[in-house]
Amino acid sequence: MKKLLLCLALMPALNSHIMACEACGCAASNPYFGLLPQTQTNFIGFQYIDRKFNTNIQHHGSASVESANEHYRTFQVWSRVHISKRIQLIGILPYSINTQHEEGEHANTIDGLGDATLIANFKLVNKENCSLQQTLLIGGGVKLPTGNYNTQSVESGQTLPNMQPGTNSWDFVANANYTVRRKAIGMNVDASYTATTANKEDYKFGNRTSMGISGFYQLRLKQISILPLAGVRYDQAAKDYLYYSSGIMDEDGGGWQLFASQGIQAYYKRVGIQLMCYEPLSQHYMSGFVKTKFRSEVGFIVRI
Repeated sequence: MKKLLLCLALMPALNSHIMACEACGCAASNPYFGLLPQTQTNFIGFQYIDRKFNTNIQHHGSASVESANEHYRTFQVWSRVHISKRIQLIGILPYSINTQHEEGEHANTIDGLGDATLIANFKLVNKENCSLQQTLLIGGGVKLPTGNYNTQSVESGQTLPNMQPGTNSWDFVANANYTVRRKAIGMNVDASYTATTANKEDYKFGNRTSMGISGFYQLRLKQISILPLAGVRYDQAAKDYLYYSSGIMDEDGGGWQLFASQGIQAYYKRVGIQLMCYEPLSQHYMSGFVKTKFRSEVGFIVRI
C-alpha cells in the first residue's frame, strides 16, 4: 500500500547513514481490494503480500554509489461481515517483517503487529439478477495506530519510519469498487485514498492513492469456479513531512508507479484462493533512486 515513498539517506535532519526505501512506506501503504469474492457473502481469510525495492544513492561530491535492498513481507488476517443487505464491514489486521540490507552491512530486520484497518462499505448499486450484473460499493474507514512503532529507534537514527510495522498515527480511508459482468466476462474498477495524520513524533507519511482496472473471465468446472484476470494498477504517494507542525517536508519524497497486474481466483464450495502478481511498467520515486521490483500476493478465504 500502497503502496511507497522515498529514501531518507540524504536527510541531514535525521543524522543517519542508514539507507532505506521510504517510498516503500510499508505500514502506511494504501489498502485496496480489487475483485472481491461474491459480494453477498461473509468470509474470513489470510493473505501474504511480498514487496521488494532497490535504492541507489550517489551522495553530492562523491563518485561512489551506495545501494540497499528492502524486502517487505506482510501476513494479514481480514474479514468481511454484512450487517444489512447494503452495508458491509471489512477488518484487516497485518503482521509485518521488514528487512533492509545495505551493501557491505548486516541486514536489519524489524517485525511486529501492524496497523489494523476498519472499513464500512455501502452497496450503492446491486443488480445481480439482470443479464448485465453490476455492483458498486462506496465507503470509508480508519486505520488505527495499533502497530509496533519504536520511537527510540527512529529518533536515534538506527531505523527509519518506513521500516516500522506501524505508523503510530490515525489515518482515514475512502474507497470505491465497481464490478460489471455479462455472462462469463466482466470488469472490475477500484480506487482508494488514504489521508494520513501526523504521529506523536510529528512525522507524517504522505497521503496515498491507488487505482486499478482489470478484466476477468469466469470458467466453471462442475463445483469449481475459476476467474483468470489481468489489468493495470496505479499507485501514487505524496511527500512525507519530517516535522509536520513546522511544515518541514521531505522534498525528495513522493512518487508513483504503474503496474501490469495478472492473477487468478478459484472457488470451491466455501473455500476460495487468489494469486496476484504485479510487474512494474513505469515508475518515478526520489528522482529515480528508488526502484520497485516484482510484487506478489497470495491468499485464501473461507465463507462463513
